[in-house]
Amino acid sequence: IQAVVAADYIRNLREETRKGFYGRLKQGLYPLAAPAGYCDNGKGQPKTVCPKNGPLVKQLFDLYVSGQYSLTTLADEMHARGLRSRTGGRVPRSMIAVILANPFYVGTIRVHSTGEVFPGVHEPLIRRSRFDDVQSILHGRMPKCQRVHHHLFRQLFKCSQCENLLIGERQKGHVYYRCQTRGCRQTSLREESLDDAVRSALTSLTLSDEEYELLSAEAETMETEQEKTAHEAVESLRLQVAAVAARLDRLTDAYLDQAIEKEAYQSRQASHLEDQQRLKEKLRDAEAVLEANRNQLQDFLELVKSFTLLYEMGTDDEKRNVMQSVFSNQTAFGKDVVVTLYFPFQAMANRPPVLDCADGRTCTYDLRFMSAML
Repeated sequence: IQAVVAADYIRNLREETRKGFYGRLKQGLYPLAAPAGYCDNGKGQPKTVCPKNGPLVKQLFDLYVSGQYSLTTLADEMHARGLRSRTGGRVPRSMIAVILANPFYVGTIRVHSTGEVFPGVHEPLIRRSRFDDVQSILHGRMPKCQRVHHHLFRQLFKCSQCENLLIGERQKGHVYYRCQTRGCRQTSLREESLDDAVRSALTSLTLSDEEYELLSAEAETMETEQEKTAHEAVESLRLQVAAVAARLDRLTDAYLDQAIEKEAYQSRQASHLEDQQRLKEKLRDAEAVLEANRNQLQDFLELVKSFTLLYEMGTDDEKRNVMQSVFSNQTAFGKDVVVTLYFPFQAMANRPPVLDCADGRTCTYDLRFMSAML
């Protein structure tokens, strides 16, 4: 009799524990110890980002996506940066792989034993797009890029004949770029020659005071129109998020009514949750754009005025950021270097001059090309 009572007690305790566990999961709470980068806050409370390890875990994802680290070298790098295990020791390679594959960092709770997923209420640490890139590398769907040298114009200029990248190498105190394709007649170009071409192209974007006033007036009008468009985009995304939530509710009702099998339910639920996360990220981005839209064009004009200064005074990384923001294509052959601006900047570089009218007034622009540029 005592054995039967004990067995019944154990079964009942198991069921009650399971109910409590899944009850927390359905509330979006993780009832186990917080993963690396998060802190526990007691029973019934969501995990919060650890102020010390949270940024380090985010760096872990960023470094792995860069393609410069394997799991082993990444473990060494993160130990040097200060990431530690719960016991204060080195985070092993196997745990690095577990962290990179854990969807908890994008806001989803996954039960490893059953494969079930639940939406979490905790703050995501990683964007869904970044997490997907990491999974692609982990599963061998995205090649890793190895970069050894750190020359200023690395992977920025192409040979105009064979369209291969010009590779930089240091010789006698100078960096030379040339095409490595066998049989190509491209000669070596010194880094200073490429730098002069970039500076010349940026100089064409310099605005005079009259041009800046005309563009500022046009920007004020366009900001009002863009704010209206941004409001419409935000409302559209909110409706899409609500629609996905409604589909999840209907799917859950169908599963509870035993209208679909458990495997089909889990598969569709996981797909809907991924869609919901992506839409929520887009919604947050759209709301951020709406918040910053009021002064976006004015800030853009101020930035254009300082492109040349940013390039001249910036570090190599800042110079590369300027080039990647302004130029769409850079080619070279022989001693000829050609840089192509993106459309908005190309329109600015080809703008008509400001002319003085006969009565001493400054003639106005035809603002149609400026509207397209902005």
